Amino acid sequence: MGADDILASEPEITGGHYTGGITTPMISHGKADAVQAHAARLGYDLDSCHAYGDDASDEPFMERTGHPVVVGHPKESFATKSSQLGWHLIPVT
Repeated sequence: MGADDILASEPEITGGHYTGGITTPMISHGKADAVQAHAARLGYDLDSCHAYGDDASDEPFMERTGHPVVVGHPKESFATKSSQLGWHLIPVT
């Protein structure tokens, strides 16, 4: 992928076995908090960062960056809100 870092949901492990649960969900505000903490650790200015998302659950982390971009064909409510916020849209065909 060419990525230096990847943030992902963390599986729950009990007694050395995967439980099927998740300890750190990477969605909505959990994703936003993880992105903000990661950026702070690395000294990144989120105002100069780009964020890409396709769903309303991505909105919390996207709004913490200076350059949010909606990709694909989002649901109407998210498309409307992101358009009102002036976010760029990259449609996927």
